[in-house]
Amino acid sequence: MGLYGHWVTRFGAPAFLYDADHETLAAAEWDPLIGPRTRRHWLMVGNHAIRLQTANDGTMGVAAW
Repeated sequence: MGLYGHWVTRFGAPAFLYDADHETLAAAEWDPLIGPRTRRHWLMVGNHAIRLQTANDGTMGVAAW
């Protein structure tokens, strides 16, 4: 058990269950340097043809060129 969640087993493989309320958890706030401080954690992956952004609030976006 950790601050943000805990490890479980799904379909025989380990998975992290993120069950923290990032809107109220003070430790979740960070400074992204390109905007104001936030508690929304996001990840961008992709290349020149396709880009994917996911976030801890459950949103996801896909862009294709």
